[in-house]
Amino acid sequence: MNKKELRNLNAHYAASQGALWAGFAIIWGFLSVVLLHYGFTGSQIGIISSISLLLSIFVQPPLAALADRSIRITSRYMTIFLASVGLAACLVLWLFAGQRSTLIAVLFIVIGIVITVIPPFMNTMAMEFVLNGIPLNFGMGRGVGSFFYGLSVLIGGFLIEKYDPRLVMPLFLVFFSTLILVVYLFRHLPDRPREPDSGEHVLTNLQLIRQYPRYALTLVACAFLMAGHSPVCTYMNFVVEKAGGGASAMGTALAIAAFMELPAMSLFETFKKHFSVFGLFRFCAAMFVVRNLIFLAASSVAVIYINPVLNFFEYGIFLPATVYYVSAAIDGANQVKGQALIHTAAAGVGSAFGALCSGLLLDRAGVSGMLIFTTLCSAVGFGIIWISTRRRKEATI
Repeated sequence: MNKKELRNLNAHYAASQGALWAGFAIIWGFLSVVLLHYGFTGSQIGIISSISLLLSIFVQPPLAALADRSIRITSRYMTIFLASVGLAACLVLWLFAGQRSTLIAVLFIVIGIVITVIPPFMNTMAMEFVLNGIPLNFGMGRGVGSFFYGLSVLIGGFLIEKYDPRLVMPLFLVFFSTLILVVYLFRHLPDRPREPDSGEHVLTNLQLIRQYPRYALTLVACAFLMAGHSPVCTYMNFVVEKAGGGASAMGTALAIAAFMELPAMSLFETFKKHFSVFGLFRFCAAMFVVRNLIFLAASSVAVIYINPVLNFFEYGIFLPATVYYVSAAIDGANQVKGQALIHTAAAGVGSAFGALCSGLLLDRAGVSGMLIFTTLCSAVGFGIIWISTRRRKEATI
């Protein structure tokens, strides 16, 4: 593949990530704002968020196993199918749900499952090129996704504050329609999984965890780290209100955090040349704790705006580290499953646990009580990461 073809490949992959995360941001970044508009309480929002994330735990593994085993049902096809389901659910929500709270909750749960399950299939699409010797820049592509996430919440925050929270629905439809089109046209490689090396076998989830014990411990750590990270994003409107801001301030804070991920993810290849993935894991895990502590102490919108800059060192490093870690630590026959499990542990189990507990704490102990909980979760995740990555013989991945 020549340089021009590689540039086109990177641009095409970045466009797919941009569409995915713009849609993710507009529908889930403003989840609490939209559901409050429909009359849901903080606890109910937490339940809806946690149910969608927990159900993704049961949906994602069998789909990942199917993609690992099948010649025809690839990660690309899975992405198109799931995005279509999310598109249909949002269309019903926008046009037919009205004020029926049960139907609204169910449709948001379906959308939550879809947007939680899609990313590991997108990650595997990128790693397929890397494992075939084509140097696709995953960090850059995923960083573009974060940039569009930030742009989406920034514009969305102003539009929602000025007009109507229900604007998130038509915007989501536009972004996910674009995602389906872009991924459908993404045919730079033969549409089939990489042939496994000799001796590699497709494993069950339990077999995979038993065969890779350090990977299993890392799954637990990622769950705790995201239990400390996701609720702050989901309930950012409460955190911002505590500091005296509104919906536009919330959108700005989320946008700053997302914009900081682009340079971090784009520079990840450079970081890997100087530090091991395990060292980067330990560093970003520590930043999860620091960022939560600053949110807990924040008493002005200025501090809320400054704190998201730390996302460069936190989530901006964390996400590509997990993807590259799996691509190197797990054999080729189980790549989709490996990516799916670590994403499910973090975005599924961890985020669901964090959302449920945080929603309950918001109603009973306020924002400060919630932030104490997220700080403790981050600290536990940091401790486990430190244990799981110490005395590792492999210096770099």
